[in-house]
Amino acid sequence: MFETFGPELDAVRAADPACVWTLVSSDDDDGLYLLSGFHFVNRLGYLITERPWQGDGQLDIRLD
Repeated sequence: MFETFGPELDAVRAADPACVWTLVSSDDDDGLYLLSGFHFVNRLGYLITERPWQGDGQLDIRLD
């Protein structure tokens, strides 16, 4: 997982946006979610995939 600051954030910004996923915490249910794309609110870190997300719109995955 990539940090939300410094050189690791620079690497995330340089990556293909379709390959970036953001791990966030939810205020509503205290859950963790993986969101396709680059997000700022409640972010915990970033993941960069080898293959890009090719779906329409944003995908939200709840992690149990």
